[in-house]
Amino acid sequence: MSDKKVYLFARYLLIVLFGLFNLKFFYSVFTPLTIYPVYWIVSLFREASLSSNLVSLESFAVEIIPACVAGAAYYLLFILNLSTPIKIDKRIKSLVFLFLVFLAFNILRIVGFIWLFSIGYEYFDAAHNLVWHFGSTILLVLVWFVNVKLFKIKEIPVYSDFRKIFSEIKRFPKSSLSRSVAGTSSRDLKLNKFKASRRKRQELPVLERTQESYFKEFLVSLILPLERSKLWVIKPKWRIKW
Repeated sequence: MSDKKVYLFARYLLIVLFGLFNLKFFYSVFTPLTIYPVYWIVSLFREASLSSNLVSLESFAVEIIPACVAGAAYYLLFILNLSTPIKIDKRIKSLVFLFLVFLAFNILRIVGFIWLFSIGYEYFDAAHNLVWHFGSTILLVLVWFVNVKLFKIKEIPVYSDFRKIFSEIKRFPKSSLSRSVAGTSSRDLKLNKFKASRRKRQELPVLERTQESYFKEFLVSLILPLERSKLWVIKPKWRIKW
C-alpha cells in the first residue's frame, strides 16, 4: 500500500475516531476555551464571578451549556479540513485558522447576548433563536470559504478523494491487462496486431461478395423459369377469317 493510500485511510479514520463518544474531545477542549474568555471580557465591564460553567453578574447569571460551546460546529470544520486532500503543513495551518476564528466569533456572540439581556432588549429571544438556527450555519460557511481563499485550496472536500479513487479503479483493468501481456515479446505483439488487421480487411470483401452472390442467385431464380417457358418471345398471331 502506497503512502498516499495510507494517508487517505488515516484521515478518514481520524474523522470517525474524533466523532465518537458524543464529540467529547471537542467539548472537553473548547468548553474552557469558551468560558474563561467570556468571563474575562464580561468582568471588564461588570462585576462578575465564575463557578464551573456559570457566569454570575449583579442581577442574573449565565450558564454556558454545551450548545453554547457548539462542539458540533468544530467537528464539522474538522471534517471539512480532513476530507480535503491538501499537504500536511497547509492542513495544520488551515485547521488552526478555522478553530481560532470560529472560537473568537462564538465568544463575541455569547458576550453580545449577555449585554443584550443585561439592558433588557425586547427582542432578545427572537434574536437568540435567529442567530442559533441561521447565524451559526452562515458563520461556518463564511469561515470555510475564507479559509479556502486564504490558503488557496482548490480541492473539494470528500469529492476530490472519491474522484481520485474512482479514476484509479477505472485504470486498474488496463494496468492488469498490460501486466498479463508483459511476458510476450514485442515481435509477437506486432505479429498478432498484423494478423488481426489483415483478418478485418478480409472479412469485409467476403461479406460483400456473399451478399452480391445471393442477389444474383435471386435474380436468376426469377429469370430462369421465364427463359425456359419462353414467355417473353411468344408473339400472338391473329388470324381473321371472312
